[in-house]
Amino acid sequence: MDKPVWPASGLAIITTILVMVGIDSKAKARIKTYHEKLLIEAKKVSSQ
Repeated sequence: MDKPVWPASGLAIITTILVMVGIDSKAKARIKTYHEKLLIEAKKVSSQ
């Protein structure tokens, strides 16, 4: 009974890591686009 537990838990850990990395990269992309929007808004305000 002990043997099937390891591959399943290992797979779960790998899946969790992949999901977390995916979320992390999406969050970074979202932060980058938000930062770019802020810079554009700042330029608009300073040019007025």
